[in-house]
Amino acid sequence: MGRVLLDGLWLVLVLVVTGAGMWLSSSLALYLNGPVWLAWVLGGTRLRAPPIEVHDPSEAELVRSSGGLIARTVASWHTASAMFEHFFLGVARSVRGADRAAQWTWLERHAGILPQELDQLKKWYAAAHAMQEVPLVPLRNLLDQLERRLKS
Repeated sequence: MGRVLLDGLWLVLVLVVTGAGMWLSSSLALYLNGPVWLAWVLGGTRLRAPPIEVHDPSEAELVRSSGGLIARTVASWHTASAMFEHFFLGVARSVRGADRAAQWTWLERHAGILPQELDQLKKWYAAAHAMQEVPLVPLRNLLDQLERRLKS
């Protein structure tokens, strides 16, 4: 519809300018036909913006962004408590279902765990249960190291 309307307007414009050229001087008709010709040339050329390329995020980017969302919305002590529960489920398999006190004792006696690491783990465990701020990245790194040592 719009294309037909523009073609019709174009035809009217050409007829008016060329018709005016018959009664006006040739230099004035040339002056009026120049912009009409330019509009015709540019109007026939379809200028397109380059397509916007949207790349799908990788799995690492998705995990990173969802982790950032969780870190901003969930209290660190709550996340740390869940990380401790997951860690102690693995310890319970090794101790064969003992209570938490027996699991701490087993960790203290394990040869692969350094005393300063266990002290740091106890501090963060106490902070998580006291609903205080817990640094999640160092906690995750410590738990990963301890899990690797417990499995070997």
